[in-house]
Amino acid sequence: MEKETVTTDLVSLRSGLSLISKYTDEIRKEEQNRSKSIEKIDQIRAEKEEAQNKIAALQKELEDAKKNYEETKYAYEGFDDKVLSSKDNDETSIKQTVDATKPQPKKFAFDPDSCNFNPMIFRGFYKEFLDKSLLWIKVAISVYFAGVVILLFGGAGSSFMPIIIYVIWGLTASPVAFAILLPIIWGLLYIIKDFANYIFCPTIDIIKVLFYNTFELPKEKRLFKAQYNTLVENERNALLKKRQGQKNALKQKLDSAKKASEKCEKMLKSVTIQNRDFDSNIRMLSTEIQLIEQEIEKQAKKSQNLANALEDTYGITLSPTDWSHLDIILHFLMTGRADTLKEALQQLDRQKQTDQIVGAIKSAEEAIGSHIRTAISGLGQALAISFERIDDRLKALSMDMVSVGESMNKKLDFQNQRLDSQISLQEMNAALLEKSNVTSETLLNDLRYNQRFWIK
Repeated sequence: MEKETVTTDLVSLRSGLSLISKYTDEIRKEEQNRSKSIEKIDQIRAEKEEAQNKIAALQKELEDAKKNYEETKYAYEGFDDKVLSSKDNDETSIKQTVDATKPQPKKFAFDPDSCNFNPMIFRGFYKEFLDKSLLWIKVAISVYFAGVVILLFGGAGSSFMPIIIYVIWGLTASPVAFAILLPIIWGLLYIIKDFANYIFCPTIDIIKVLFYNTFELPKEKRLFKAQYNTLVENERNALLKKRQGQKNALKQKLDSAKKASEKCEKMLKSVTIQNRDFDSNIRMLSTEIQLIEQEIEKQAKKSQNLANALEDTYGITLSPTDWSHLDIILHFLMTGRADTLKEALQQLDRQKQTDQIVGAIKSAEEAIGSHIRTAISGLGQALAISFERIDDRLKALSMDMVSVGESMNKKLDFQNQRLDSQISLQEMNAALLEKSNVTSETLLNDLRYNQRFWIK
């Protein structure tokens, strides 16, 4: 096989691998988009669950708010009827309240301890006098017995001695007599106290009660009667004011209950709409995921068909097991180190045996971009013919899928797949240039990654 033909086939093979690599890039991009969509769906589902919990709580809150509103509304609307029905009772209560302030006759209820007369004012005088009288008694007794002794033993013949003794006895007799009479006087004072407590003071109180009931009470009753209507009207106004305050409080409570119910309904409506939006977003993202998977399937199908076409077209020229060394083989051929594919493969084996393969691969990777540009400019027509071989093989592979017994719908599906599998010269050239700085090993890795999505 001529060197130019081999080089053209190998460059075409690399062009096909480059195009598969581009398809793989699209698959990776779609996979990223699918991952983002799945992440968004998970996030939306979490938000939806939170919204559903909030909806349940709001529904319970709305139910309580409506119940409170209806109860308050019923109380407010029936307030006037309730006041009207209790009007007679209210009037009776008003009159009873006013009548309770009516002046009442005083009743005699005397407390003996309330009398102001208290003979204990003599207690200090009595104690002082008693102390002195006891002293006088002691002195008098001493003098008395002294006089007896003088009379008996020393003054029997004296004419003045009896007079002196009588005077002494007279001076000492008075305090003794007073000390003897003091308990009697004290008892009389307590009799006077009892008289004051149980006879005099009660008599005075009875006179006061009789005077009030006879003279003062009729005056106060006449004054109360003159003011009765005013007092009743004041009580009625006070009750009306109280009732109005109760009604205003009910009105405020009704307004608050209505606002709470409306606010709850508004929030529930908003969360419900948001929940529906969640469902819509999930459906939209699910559709996007389906489209992404269809696109991945489409790119994988194109890659599979192209890989099969490359293997059928160039597998004879270069075994697929050596496609990872495509760069170094092209490097040997285009730099003149090998004139045939066999020589290039032999050099490749020697490089492997002498551990020089790493340096050779590195040199080939650095030069592959330049080699490809040289090949495109120098092998333009030959490459175009080679690309047509690939395209023809793709068409053949697509037609092989359509059997004579297949239905028309399946035939149309396969026809569409065949059209999708067609490639152009511009597409192959663009892929070749775009992936010119990508190693053949990387291109094979992209092919292997792509194979995960192939239909077995």
